[in-house]
Amino acid sequence: MTRWGNIASGILPFNRETCEVLLQLRSDEVNEGGTWGIVGGAVSIKESTTGSYHSNEIFATKDQVDEKFIIDSAISEFKEETGYFDNIEDVELFNLFKSKDGKFQYYSYLGMVDEKLYDIPTLYDDADKYWEAEDYEWINPEDLINKINKEGNFNYYFHPDFYNTLRKKEVQEKIINYYERCKKNK
Repeated sequence: MTRWGNIASGILPFNRETCEVLLQLRSDEVNEGGTWGIVGGAVSIKESTTGSYHSNEIFATKDQVDEKFIIDSAISEFKEETGYFDNIEDVELFNLFKSKDGKFQYYSYLGMVDEKLYDIPTLYDDADKYWEAEDYEWINPEDLINKINKEGNFNYYFHPDFYNTLRKKEVQEKIINYYERCKKNK
């Protein structure tokens, strides 16, 4: 069995008050450690939206789950890794990555959180529980896209798949449209 199964999902959360997005600096304990990306992980049929983690996870295949289950898994993973347990609302897909061989899919969602999380636990707080993250940072979505497009200071090293996703014009448009809706609803 592979470590991550063949379906994974994650959320790029927007803060309702500031309309910034939260990035995760991946720890060296995970694939592509030391790079920035979104909180996410394998879709497991043993995971729930309570954020509980099960060491005996059974990784899901696409024929075992529907989109709601994949969204719930992304929300669960976010809660597990950040300690955030309020609602994540207005969740929508902004990208579906499929590997060339078709054996792996990663669903990337946008979502809205009410609280701007500070002091998010990392491996430095509890390496057994929060081993996947080294740091977190809130950033303006326009600045994120400028960094991806290498405009201005480029001090980030992005996860390669996240970087390639954000380089897509249609993905940038979805993020900016979500950002504009957020600003309008403040």
